[in-house]
Parts: sequence; structure tokens; C-alpha cells
Amino acid sequence: MDGTTTSAMTMTTNESVDTTESPGTTVDPTTGSSSSDSGLDSSSSGDPTGEESSSGDPPSDCAGMSFATLTSTNNDMITNLSVQGIVSCNMDITITITGGAICAVDDGAGGYFYTVESMTMEDIPPMPCGLASVALTNVSIVNTGDGMEVVVPQAGGAMTGNQSVDVLGDVEGMSPLGPIGPAPLMDFSGVLPEGDVEFGGGDTTVTYADNSTVIATAMPEVAPGVVVTVTLTGLDGSVTFEM
Repeated sequence: MDGTTTSAMTMTTNESVDTTESPGTTVDPTTGSSSSDSGLDSSSSGDPTGEESSSGDPPSDCAGMSFATLTSTNNDMITNLSVQGIVSCNMDITITITGGAICAVDDGAGGYFYTVESMTMEDIPPMPCGLASVALTNVSIVNTGDGMEVVVPQAGGAMTGNQSVDVLGDVEGMSPLGPIGPAPLMDFSGVLPEGDVEFGGGDTTVTYADNSTVIATAMPEVAPGVVVTVTLTGLDGSVTFEM
């Protein structure tokens, strides 16, 4: 997934991308406090009052440790965008994460159920797509799984399992038939790839380096009776959230 970043977008046209606890660990699933050897600061946890976090994300109903404040400085992730139909192109794009929340809950077997509850992103400005231009706005990734799809070791490490997600947003632009949308990316569903997780003194970093997992696919109607197929494939980058 190589490309040259321009503003919030990177393009490489025509490039495809293919409660038994572990020793020494005590986690209260109600407060999310932890005394594990993962390096997590047990004095900090998600806000139990339900008030909005400082990152501006909606309150979390996480039953364990909630990480809802984005603290990393480079929050770009690269994915491949394929559009097929009257609008047709294939390129790598950069999505910039602006907020979100991650939940880690003791799985009772020496690990955490690890869920990316949401990630919000900057709008992707209009970009050439064949004979058209396409933009994505109001973009976010939201969890649609049961919270037990992904497990990581309590000390951090490789994920096991793929998390079900929806990608929300709108597609708009210009095509040979005229304006596109804005049209919602209805049923834009898929999964997050397996990645790696680190825990610090009260934060967590999730890193993806995948070029083949279909993150999401949808078939929005861009004009009356005209449908295109939109696919996001692969995810490469990392973000850090703190409690």
C-alpha cells in the first residue's frame, strides 16, 4: 500500500492491494480496573457516569476498560478503494482517524476481548475516479459484533479473530451522467483484519498491516437505476487511545 500523502488523501491509481484469571491478574468487569502485568494503569478507567468523553465520542457501555481519547499524532491508515461500474477506479487512499473508542474486557482465560467500538475519520475530498470524481464524507467505522469476536493476550500481542463492522458515510461527486449523491453507503459491511495490540500505563495502541482483507463492500445507487460497487480492501496503520 504505497502512496504519496496529499492532505487527507493518498492515491496510487490502478494499484490493488491484494472468570478464571491469568496469574497475577485481577480485573473488575464493572469498573475496568486492572492489576495485570500488562502495564495498564489500574487507577484510570472509562467514565462510569455516561458523560461524553473528551474526544467527543458518544459514551461507551464498555463493561471493562474503555479507551476513548485519541492520543497518537500520526493517525493515518491506508486502505485500497475500488469502484466498479459507470464510475470505475482502483487506488490506495489514506483515511485519517479523528476519534473513537476501544473496549477491553477480561475473557476469563488470560486474555481480553478487544473491540474497536468506533473510529471516526476526516472527510476524503474529491478524487479522480476514471471519468468521474468521488468524495467520501461523514465516514466512520462502527462495531456490529457481540464484543467477543477478537481476543488478545493481556500483556498485548497478536489478535485472534476478525471483528464485524459497518462503514458509515456518504459518497458524492460527478460522473458522466451528472452529479453523484450525496448517497449513503448503505449496507457497507465487512470486518476488521487481525492486527497487533500494545498496552501502556493506561493506553492501548492497535496496529494493522493487512493488504488482503475486505474491510467493507457496498453497492450504492449513484443515479436513478445506476449502481456501482464500492470496496475497501486492506488496512495499514496504527492509532493510540487512552483511558
